[in-house]
Parts: sequence; structure tokens; C-alpha cells
Amino acid sequence: MSWRSRKRSSEDDNTSGDHNTPGTGNPNETADSNSENPVSPVHDVVDRLLEVFAWHGIQQPEIPKFLTQFDGPRVSFGDLSSKERLLERLDDQILDFTQELFALDQNWLRRDDAPGVLRSHNFYKYVDSFPRFLLVDSVRNSGDGLWYDSHFSDYRRPSGTLYFFSHEKPSTETPADDTGRALHVGAVYKARIGTFEDRPVHRYIPVEAMRWNYWRARYQTVALMSIADHCNVSVLGRVTASEEETFAICSGAEFPIAIGDGSNIYSERWDPQYPYLGNVEKRNDPDYKEYWKWYYDQFAAHTFEADVDEARKERREIMLGDPDISV
Repeated sequence: MSWRSRKRSSEDDNTSGDHNTPGTGNPNETADSNSENPVSPVHDVVDRLLEVFAWHGIQQPEIPKFLTQFDGPRVSFGDLSSKERLLERLDDQILDFTQELFALDQNWLRRDDAPGVLRSHNFYKYVDSFPRFLLVDSVRNSGDGLWYDSHFSDYRRPSGTLYFFSHEKPSTETPADDTGRALHVGAVYKARIGTFEDRPVHRYIPVEAMRWNYWRARYQTVALMSIADHCNVSVLGRVTASEEETFAICSGAEFPIAIGDGSNIYSERWDPQYPYLGNVEKRNDPDYKEYWKWYYDQFAAHTFEADVDEARKERREIMLGDPDISV
């Protein structure tokens, strides 16, 4: 059933009671977030769908070919000749595929009251799961495999960049005793999932911000940087205009257009500083250990290298059918 037909059916069902409430007409009924019936105007769904593809570098005339290349639902050029035609074609299969491919919030395409555009992830106290997120979960498709570009990605080196955001440049000299003005640092993982017309296609996955001037949160933020580096993921820092913008980007409330279209909105940058998990010689250097003393004093027993190795094995087994990372 197309979204136009579904909308008509919904209106026909609500012949009594409060027509502003979807469902049975009961004015006290609230809409289930997973309700089959849309609660936003259907044209808004079309606009959001086209906007999502544009954010990811896919223009409207390219959508049919793109969907075919990525094994998605079939859409014709005629379906895209107008919003009315697209509305007639639009169904759950198209919306679900777009949502899964681009890691969107499960309700954003269908509802105008969804809290965010993208699904965010929180790794506070769960840092050991971050290697698996980078190497496997972030690029998993709806089946048993992974989205990846065979020309630019292998089991050891994913094609991704981890952008950290804060409204000031974080420093290791900032007190970590929960004093002073709060500074939060979050991230967005830009994971390459393929190529279309010689252009890279990415997912953008927010990582919720943590408080830099609280020792445990700072350690875990730095651990994310170290793990990403050890997973061969590029680590970069960007300065936002405000704390509010940092939260909006890193919670998924806003799409991070500035890192998606190659623009230079975040012209002020900072270089993330972190211990190197894989460099044993540098790790044993006394001056180096003193610089990261707080890191090693608190968590020297768990530097996450084993977690990275396990994630690499899983990634290799999915991609190549062989978990042996020694070859």
C-alpha cells in the first residue's frame, strides 16, 4: 500500500472522535512510535526522503540507479518526475531500506516529531565495545554481511574517519576533577560503505558527547581516540560554535552536513592527543608514560588491544570466511 493510500485509509477510519489523533478516534489515545500509520503529512515524508539522499551526495535523478546498485527497492525515473508520483510509489520497503542503509533514526523519515535524524551511540562505561562498533556494527547491512568498498577497505583497515567535536579545543592540561566550566567532547563516525559513480558513499553515526573535565569521561573519550587509531581509522578534531551545537551533532539531532559535503564550515580544528595502543616502544618511554600518567594509572590493565583483535577476527570472518588474522 502506498503512503497516499494509507493516509486516505487512516482518514477514513477516523470518522468519529478526535481527527487529530491517529488510530481509533479516542482523544486520549497516543500514537505509538512504531505505528503503521504516519502521523506527519505525507508530503513531508517525500521531502525528507529526498533530503536524505541529497545529504549523502545522491541527487534526485540518480536515485533509481543508486538503489539498483545497492540492491534496494526499484524506483523508476517516472516515479521521481514529481512529488505526487513519488508519493504514489512510496512504501515501507523504500523507507525501511533508506533508514537501514544510512543508519537513520527509526522514526525520522515517517514522523516530524522524531527526536533526531541519526541513531546515536553512547560508549560511556562501554568503551570495550567500540572496536566492534568501528569494524563491524557500523557497516553491517540488514543481512549477515557488511557494507564495504572492496577497493578501499579490508578487514584491517576500514574506510572511515572519526570526527571529534567540541566548542573549545580540549587540552590534557584542563583539570579533570569536575571543576570549572563544562566542556563536552563527542564524535561522528563517517564510515564508507561503498562507491557510486566514482564517489564515496558514507554512513554518519553519532557518538554521544562526554564531559572532558571529568576524569572518567575524559579517559573514556581518549580511549575512543586510541582505539580508532589502532583500528586504522583516521581521528580528527573540529570546533563547533557552541555546546548546544556539539550536543545536536553528537546526539544525532542534526545531520552533520559540514563533514558530509566537503565544506569548510568547521575551519577551526584541533589535533586529538591520545596514547598509541600498538606502539610498545613508545608506550614504554618514561616521558611518554608520564604525559599520560592519569590514563595508565587508572586503566593500565586494559588497553583494549584484545578487543580490537577480536573485532578484526569477526570482520575478517564475515568478509573472507576466515577468522585467522595472522595471514
